Amino acid sequence: MPDDDGVRAPPITVDELARDVRERLGAIKNVDVIGTVGRVARPRSGHAYFELVGASARMGCVAWSSSSLHVEEGEARVRVR
Repeated sequence: MPDDDGVRAPPITVDELARDVRERLGAIKNVDVIGTVGRVARPRSGHAYFELVGASARMGCVAWSSSSLHVEEGEARVRVR
């Protein structure tokens, strides 16, 4: 994909991309997110898997069983830590 100046950036490895995404996501802390909770699944592990859905985006999420977060479908406000 070309940069802003129209020059194509050199390709990066999967490892480099994963590291970059991990670093960027790691910088996001204590953010309140408002959206719709959907597709809730609760396997035997006790974790809750669900989606947070906005007007044009959706994100897969996990609430670990140790978090004691009660997840239900519908409108929600979630703190990302």
